[in-house]
Amino acid sequence: MKEKEDSFTIEVDLLEGAESLKLLVIPTLSEEDTYPTTSYLTVLDGVTFAIVEHVEDTKWRMVEGAIDQQAIDKIGRAIDEHTL
Repeated sequence: MKEKEDSFTIEVDLLEGAESLKLLVIPTLSEEDTYPTTSYLTVLDGVTFAIVEHVEDTKWRMVEGAIDQQAIDKIGRAIDEHTL
């Protein structure tokens, strides 16, 4: 994958009552597919947190990581708010 645009930071509340997480987001463009897609590498404290991909409308899926769909959706909404 190659970098698509500059990285940016999002703040996400993944656990109720816990502090928001600040995630570095690095958009990457897949060169392997017939139809290139943008994936978003999310980094927390220098470690890959998850890689998510926009599927359609407000739907997101995880490409790599170990978080639940609710967390994926929250990260996706934060990315949408930043990029739209």
